[in-house]
Amino acid sequence: MASTVDIWNLALNLVGGDFVIDPLENSTGAELCRLHYPYALGFVLEAVDWNFATKRIEVAESATVEPAFNFQASFKVPDDCSRIIEVWDNKRGNTNTRYTHNGLQWQQEGQYINANTKEQVWVKYIEKVDDPNRFTDSFITALAANLGSRLAVPVAANRQLKLDLLNEYKILVDEAAASDGMTGRTKVMRSNILIGARLR
Repeated sequence: MASTVDIWNLALNLVGGDFVIDPLENSTGAELCRLHYPYALGFVLEAVDWNFATKRIEVAESATVEPAFNFQASFKVPDDCSRIIEVWDNKRGNTNTRYTHNGLQWQQEGQYINANTKEQVWVKYIEKVDDPNRFTDSFITALAANLGSRLAVPVAANRQLKLDLLNEYKILVDEAAASDGMTGRTKVMRSNILIGARLR
């Protein structure tokens, strides 16, 4: 499994920088990686509905925050949420259909979700994952390219390299979105659609 330093070194290799041994060492590469890595990680996590970072939980209605105009209730965004994918009200009361058929009107504003339902909602979101042991190879490759693009100017003084790595990152993310979107979903989606059709 790759470590955080391994990902730093993949990025540094892309820009011709010296490898880092200790994440706390006093070197230019380490200092730049400590500065840029958290932002690169957050940026790449938000870019794709990564399967390894996808999470679903039930969220109760807030007892203290009033909903925005035209909504019935407010719900706190999970603390470990990087980006919300979808929100359901589970009106059918069936866990097999609530993730496929959804007519709930909702909107995120700051740290709260406003929705036209009461009591609870089910939220699907991208989790803030910082454990590299959970990262997939495609995520690590895209993250290294994104981090490398941020290091290209301070390490290599090369703006064209920065643009080249950004283009490489975009290609990698597009490929990852296509492959991640197909992984382990086709069978579930088909069964949910059939279940929904029978309930109509």
